[in-house]
Amino acid sequence: MSKLLFTESQIKKYAKNKNVKKINQKTIQFTNEFKMLIVKQVTLRAAINEFEKIGLGNKQIGQKRIKQAYYRWKEQSEKMDNTNFLFGETRGRKKLNDNVDYQSLSLEEKLRYMENKSKNLEEENLILKKYMPLLEEQILKNKDVYNGIYEALNDGQKLNISSVCRNFNVKQSGYYKYIKTISNKKMKAKIDYDTIEIIKNIFYKRKSKYGYRRILMEINTLYPNLNINHKKIKRIMKEEKLIVKIRSINPYKGIAKATKEHKTFNNILNRKFRTGKPYEKILTDITYLIVSNKKYYLSAAKDCITGEIVAYNVRQDMKINLSLSILKDLKRKKLSNKILLHSDQGVHYTSPQYYKMLDKMGFVQSMSRRGNCIDNAPMESFFGHMKDEIEYNNCKSLSEIKKVVADYMIYYNEQRKQWTKNKMTPIEYRNHLMGV
Repeated sequence: MSKLLFTESQIKKYAKNKNVKKINQKTIQFTNEFKMLIVKQVTLRAAINEFEKIGLGNKQIGQKRIKQAYYRWKEQSEKMDNTNFLFGETRGRKKLNDNVDYQSLSLEEKLRYMENKSKNLEEENLILKKYMPLLEEQILKNKDVYNGIYEALNDGQKLNISSVCRNFNVKQSGYYKYIKTISNKKMKAKIDYDTIEIIKNIFYKRKSKYGYRRILMEINTLYPNLNINHKKIKRIMKEEKLIVKIRSINPYKGIAKATKEHKTFNNILNRKFRTGKPYEKILTDITYLIVSNKKYYLSAAKDCITGEIVAYNVRQDMKINLSLSILKDLKRKKLSNKILLHSDQGVHYTSPQYYKMLDKMGFVQSMSRRGNCIDNAPMESFFGHMKDEIEYNNCKSLSEIKKVVADYMIYYNEQRKQWTKNKMTPIEYRNHLMGV
């Protein structure tokens, strides 16, 4: 209710208005016909204009009073789905009985009414007395008065809520608020159940098991209408004990370091992994895959900006051709006029045969500092994730290993979204940067 009070002169003036039904110092009531006219207005502005037309606008009765009336009448109209709701509108404290106007009753009728009321109260007290032990048991069991009453009523007991609340010295409004909370929790639990199933399906999608960032990216792609953030995913994963494997530190520092006869180059890249354009800076390295105590070697080249694997080769031996084949692939693809190719100081990359071929192709060679694997961190990270995510232990031949690696490279480039690449796959991010 608005705090704006009407003066005596205003009351006399507005009471003459044909659209006003009743007015006093605090409130003003309008006729049903005027209420129906206001309900038909589409916007609050249009409703205010109607009030202005009858001379009871913002300056006369206050904008707050008009706004409250408009939205209250609108809400009641929508609930009843017709305009007849206005004729049955009631405000303020309810009467003792919806069907009885106590003040209009005669003395004899008032006595009869009070006798009936007293009789009803006695019956309620008898029922309450009968089920009091059950209520007390539920309250002790649940350690909560409202929860105990709720559980007792759910057992099918028809008890009077006001009597029960009065006996346990709690508010009836508090009980209804508790019921609303229970209802909201059940609804939230149902929504969470559907979300949990989605998260579980994505989590177990691959052998490595997705973390919360990758789950969020997958959900945004597969379920764009699902309103969820990373905090909720982390909470659900913790509750459901969805534990992601954390990779242990590789005990091997890398393959053999360059000998004194081999030539090393400066660290031109200097860990500037995120600056530049696609195909300007490429990282390369070699790793191994152990199957049945036998080693297979994988050499790969990764675009520094987009994360795309632009070339790779798998062999059973670790001869210089393993690295030279990567250079040949890069030359065939004609990625850029001048590429900065960064590697560690492994024996392949310090080999005269390797750096001479690089110089002939017009590439600029850059190398990590001695014993600093972090200088080539994105490449090392890629190999670590790949080994976690592919199943190669059951492979029995080189051709099988190559097929598993080829499938993963397609998945990595075209399907695996990355948090630091605008939640895109490497190829999507490359096209995004190049405006394709």
